[in-house]
Amino acid sequence: IFVATAWLGWSLYLFWYSSFGGQKNKALSVGESLPDFTLFTPSGETVSREDLSTKPTLMIFYRGNWCPLCVAQVKEIAGMYQTLA
Repeated sequence: IFVATAWLGWSLYLFWYSSFGGQKNKALSVGESLPDFTLFTPSGETVSREDLSTKPTLMIFYRGNWCPLCVAQVKEIAGMYQTLA
């Protein structure tokens, strides 16, 4: 009975979650420009796509400090800073 209840609960959860309707992500092609966007820095300043387009920029999206692979990637890139800058 537990397995049947768990399966039913999981099925209902998936049905409920899928009703949100996700947006399709559009990958950029080589040479295609980034869409316009605005980000906020930790100090509250705004940064737009235009602000970043004046020099080479590396944008990293990572899950958080709890993700060991993400932390390792950030450390590796930080170690290569002089080469990249």
